[in-house]
Amino acid sequence: MIRMIVAIIVMIIAVAVFYYAKGVFGWTLGVRTYWPAFAALFFYTIYVLSLDKDNKDKKTSK
Repeated sequence: MIRMIVAIIVMIIAVAVFYYAKGVFGWTLGVRTYWPAFAALFFYTIYVLSLDKDNKDKKTSK
C-alpha cells in the first residue's frame, strides 16, 4: 500500500518535471524525447506493484 502511494507521488513529480521542462525548453526537443522516460516510469510502476503483491503473498503464507 505504501509502495503504491510512493509510486503515485513519483508519477506526479515526473509529470510536474515534464511540464516544467516543456515550459523551459518549449517544443524544440519534441515529445519523442520524453517517451523513454514515461515508458521507464510506467514499467517501474508495474514492477513496484508486482513487488507489493509478492510481499502480500509472503505475509499470508506465514
